[in-house]
Amino acid sequence: MTDPDKSNDQHYFDALKLVEWIVMAFDIETKGEGGRNSGAIGMSGCRVFNTLARKPGAFVRLVPLRYSELVEESGLSRSTIGHAVDRLIEHLLLSVVGRSGDPTGRMAMLHLPPRVLSLYERREGRPGSSREPVPRAEVAKALAVLSREA
Repeated sequence: MTDPDKSNDQHYFDALKLVEWIVMAFDIETKGEGGRNSGAIGMSGCRVFNTLARKPGAFVRLVPLRYSELVEESGLSRSTIGHAVDRLIEHLLLSVVGRSGDPTGRMAMLHLPPRVLSLYERREGRPGSSREPVPRAEVAKALAVLSREA
């Protein structure tokens, strides 16, 4: 018999892996747009998104956006994180409220907008792709798993 906690942990890790793959596929699919050599959010944007995705409820409610924590957890510099956050906001993967000088701090919430999902599906749906795109209903289930409180 499977331990329910281990089963829940596996669902959580599977959901996190799927979301990370979707964001990376989006970044890869946007390489070369606007004359860029890197994707729309870059590898640092992927890393910041993935770090924030590990915060319980980050897809359904505001969570603290603390650069000091992101530096420690992602291994990126503060300025790199700042640029990554700007790109995530620009591409609607992240919404932020508050200002950095505000005593209550900045708060953020993650999103997977339709363009991100469409580019992921395009990448995975190509002939010869090693994967099939995960149906949006399954993506919604994964987001529900990641949205649970700790």
